[in-house]
Amino acid sequence: MKQLAGNIGLREALVITAILVGLLACAFPGVFLRGEMAAPGDFAAGLSPWDNCDDDVIEQPYTSPLHDIYCQFYPYYILTREALADGEWPLWNAFGYGGMPLLANAQSAVFYPPRLVHAVTSDVPLGTTIHILLKLLLCGLTAYVCVRGLGLRRLSALFMAVAWMFSSYNFVYPFWLMADVCAWVPLLFLAVERALQGRYRTAFCLTAFSATLMLLAGHPETVFIMSLGVGLYFVFRVVIERRNDARLWKPGVVLLAAWIVALLASAAQLLPFLEYLQNSLTFQMRTSNAHYDASVGLSIVTAAWIPRFFGTGAENNVWGEWDKMTIALIYPGVAVWLGAALALRRKSQDSLWNRRTLSLALVTLCCVLAAYDLPPFQFVRYLPIFGSANMHFYLAFLMFALPLIATLALDRWLGERPKLASLAGPLLVALLLAGATAAVYSLHKEAISEAGMTEYVTHQMIVAALLALSVLLLSAGHCIIPNRRIFALLFAAVLAFDLLFAVRGPSRTAPREAVIPDTPVTDFLQAGDPAAITSTVDSFIPEGLLNNYGLHQYRGRDGMLPERWPKFMQFVNGEDVVKYFVVDKRLNDPIPAGKQTVWKPVADLDCLTVYENTQRLPQVLLFPKVEVIPSADMMFDEFDGQVFAPEDIAFLESPLEEPLPETTATEIGHGEVVERHSTHVRVKASATQDCILTLLEGYYPGWTAAIDGEPAALFPVDYAFRGVRFPEGEHDVDFVYRPASFRIGLVLSTITLLFSVLAGFYALARRGKAA
Repeated sequence: MKQLAGNIGLREALVITAILVGLLACAFPGVFLRGEMAAPGDFAAGLSPWDNCDDDVIEQPYTSPLHDIYCQFYPYYILTREALADGEWPLWNAFGYGGMPLLANAQSAVFYPPRLVHAVTSDVPLGTTIHILLKLLLCGLTAYVCVRGLGLRRLSALFMAVAWMFSSYNFVYPFWLMADVCAWVPLLFLAVERALQGRYRTAFCLTAFSATLMLLAGHPETVFIMSLGVGLYFVFRVVIERRNDARLWKPGVVLLAAWIVALLASAAQLLPFLEYLQNSLTFQMRTSNAHYDASVGLSIVTAAWIPRFFGTGAENNVWGEWDKMTIALIYPGVAVWLGAALALRRKSQDSLWNRRTLSLALVTLCCVLAAYDLPPFQFVRYLPIFGSANMHFYLAFLMFALPLIATLALDRWLGERPKLASLAGPLLVALLLAGATAAVYSLHKEAISEAGMTEYVTHQMIVAALLALSVLLLSAGHCIIPNRRIFALLFAAVLAFDLLFAVRGPSRTAPREAVIPDTPVTDFLQAGDPAAITSTVDSFIPEGLLNNYGLHQYRGRDGMLPERWPKFMQFVNGEDVVKYFVVDKRLNDPIPAGKQTVWKPVADLDCLTVYENTQRLPQVLLFPKVEVIPSADMMFDEFDGQVFAPEDIAFLESPLEEPLPETTATEIGHGEVVERHSTHVRVKASATQDCILTLLEGYYPGWTAAIDGEPAALFPVDYAFRGVRFPEGEHDVDFVYRPASFRIGLVLSTITLLFSVLAGFYALARRGKAA
């Protein structure tokens, strides 16, 4: 490690860790001072049903992406822990959309090592808090290691550590997974540098290590964009250096071989994810629309140097039709902008510095052109995979490259005795940004005035100008009284203040009692039938929130959705599978027309009323007849707005091997769920003749069936549900989720990791013998 990280000793490592932890304490004072949990507390306070209906007027919570910590990630952690406690792999999430893959969605990040904190603590909010702080700390530490590995000074590395740990791409939504991926990007970049230096063994190990962790971290789009950015940097470096063939192929082969190892090591998570892509409605919708998440125009880049120019989701004051995520994720800090401007000085005598800076600048330019749909990169959105990613994610590598350019330039500049003339570049950039801001303001002046935001936007421009002036004055101070250490610390301090000030609010911590609190409606539903499906569409309770209480919701929240159940609900009235409807009484006409006699009120809790569906279908149905309709569109037309039409016929996509006996009976038996685990459902049923047994849960590849222990063919019924041919008599039917993609991936990952460990021990033994 000492050799890799530019002679980082134990004392240095402890000091930088202490500094970064201290900065995290400034960012999360509620955690360090009051023992609160890392969670968007302000958001939770206004979230139904946690708001106790104090207001007569319903106000939609701001910054909806903050839903995800409560509605997506907490449920992942709970489901994973419960599955492991039952001795099962956490493969399936049964609590939304009739069930959907858990491990395969990637964002559950089941195998990501920092997620082990949830395995050692039964307190999910506490484990999540540790995980959030750890991911940001890792961003700072790996950025520090990267810069020191490039041979730069300690205080320059501190500047980069602050810039990357509090980068808006990592810190605006710390509850998401982007920072988990970004934590390992600096090591991947350092691996490329080692390969270009001919240190192939180090490059191989660093690449395999960092790439594996990136793949396991759970945000595929960021993995793809960041890897693409590092790859482009490698290509530009090779082209700029004009290497001969003897030196050109070897670094590329070493890095490619390391990536193959990383892919094999993460196969247990990667192969199920690839299978999910093929069966995901979300991915199909993205790839079928080449203009998915198109750029909203160049005006939005103003947020890259004035973070609140367009308002913020936290203040609920975004004016104009802007992508809230884009304007929130692209601010690197004023000190980074002006530090990078120092690279505009005359060409350095250090050719390596020039090659690094130029290559990073070229990749940055490519990122901007791709993100904002500018020539010659307009074709990107039409490419497979490339076009399916959110366009603003193409700015992810820019958020790493720009601070690194600034760090390289500052390290060189602080090591000199610069003259005031050296500030011509930063001053020019400051004037250009001011001019661009004036042009954007003039272009949207009328819209700003109509939104009542003139004073607010003006205030934000003044704040940005004052920050730029402070950085320029610091720079001038170093020119007059050169002191590398003092001014390097001041630059890092100003950057930390700038980044934390830019993303202030909403609260990033919440009291323990405010995180997943018990409420009257959740208590009622838990005491009733937790396995029943609940619809909260008319209650403003976010999709997925009730999963924290072990309750099934009609809809769900996930990064990807399975194809069949959501598509089924687009064309068919699926309310017949719902038992409970939670309705907010503050809505006008909360009960749909025609449902007054079907929905029976069973609880009146605060501003919420719980209705029971008196016509809910049982979880298990037996069909004496079948009809084959191979086309999904034809099947949906046949339903004609109903779940089953007629109720004694099961619609199949392919014929049975042996036809069912002809009958005029409509009721031939019954069945019920008698046992349920995360990947196993047991049904006990009895029938007077051969029929089709249907479990009203989502069909998905990987589910298998067995009748009395004997394998049985499983097939989709009515497009969305699981069905088997059920013989006459009384039998047990076991539905088990056992995807081949996971089994194969687990074998590949295990073999790769064992081989890597053995190879590591062998290398250490050889080194010890040589010593």
